[in-house]
Amino acid sequence: MKTDPKATVQRYLETLAYQTTTQDPAPSAPAPQSATPRRDKYLARLTPLPDRLRDALAKFPPELLADGLHMDQIWPLVLGRQREKARAFEVAAALRALGWQRVRYYRDSEPSLTLWFGPTIDPADAKVAMKARKS
Repeated sequence: MKTDPKATVQRYLETLAYQTTTQDPAPSAPAPQSATPRRDKYLARLTPLPDRLRDALAKFPPELLADGLHMDQIWPLVLGRQREKARAFEVAAALRALGWQRVRYYRDSEPSLTLWFGPTIDPADAKVAMKARKS
């Protein structure tokens, strides 16, 4: 018994294909899953860095965002376009594009502290929060 290889390949491709736009999925239907996680990771890297960063920052609780975030907390969460992690200066530029600001607090006897605060935080309030954090 000989099978038609063209029909077999066609059936296989239909199992991998996304739903077409002409079909209306049910409202409670789950999102289609990709056949290749590697492709999904590649497509996620093509998303602009500020959008990826906005999604990563949404996972933080608001209390932590109000206290400020150090670059070491933000930087590892964002995939780079060509590397595993985005470069720190690219993340800083994306944070500035989102309206975040970097605030530094200096003290004579201790090392300085640099934190990033969201666009809703006033820099004077940020300095007060950093002073309380250092004490």
